[in-house]
Amino acid sequence: MPITNRQRIAAVLAMIVAETSCREADLTDGRVHICQTRPEDRGLPAHRKFPAHPGTMCAVTLGTGAVIAADAEHIEWARQTYTGADRDGVFDPVRLGEAARHWLQFDRKLYGPFPRFSGSSETVRRVEVPTGCVLKVVGPEIAPLLDRSRWPNSSSARQIVFAVVAYEPGNPGELIGVASVTGDSDFLWQIGIDVAAGHQGRGVGAAMASLAALETLAQGRVPYWGATNSNVPSIRTALTIGLAPTYVEVLTRPAHRT
Repeated sequence: MPITNRQRIAAVLAMIVAETSCREADLTDGRVHICQTRPEDRGLPAHRKFPAHPGTMCAVTLGTGAVIAADAEHIEWARQTYTGADRDGVFDPVRLGEAARHWLQFDRKLYGPFPRFSGSSETVRRVEVPTGCVLKVVGPEIAPLLDRSRWPNSSSARQIVFAVVAYEPGNPGELIGVASVTGDSDFLWQIGIDVAAGHQGRGVGAAMASLAALETLAQGRVPYWGATNSNVPSIRTALTIGLAPTYVEVLTRPAHRT
């Protein structure tokens, strides 16, 4: 069954509500809200299956207003830091610098702002496979074969539900690209792609990403895509295959991740 734009937005809203413990209206009323996260919300189906990190914060906007979420230990700091800020003030470099210094005391690093994209059956486009390239959908058994040093974006510690691999005709044993899809939540599946050096700029990445997004939709999930705000090629690929800019987030993670 096709995934509509309304269903796409509903899935994203449900995820943000679960991860920030806010109300859905907080994301659309144009105001800035500061919310204390509830540990029990991690069990909600819409919550992404990322590792739980004590001492966390995130800030997110869909473009109108913003939500800042922090756990009980840091909620007063969040209120002191963000009360009175408007949407742009939440993501102001000076305030982000203050937040980064605060979290470093707790061995946490601030990441972002990151633009996020998502797609529906109404927006995702099929991209033509470039000449001299073959695409194939493979199962999760590909995961152990993905060397992180070669495929940093498509290899993942999280559950890979399937992947699209690219190779030259007659040479399926030598991959030139991988687009993996991870089951980040019950509703949102994330696409990550890598294209081998020497094959970039041919449209291999867009073709793999397009097929991965279409297959995700065929399995009844919403495809979404993350990029750093400086990764113009990644943003361009997301737009090329019909993924729409959906939200922007800042988040904390352990400063020394293994």
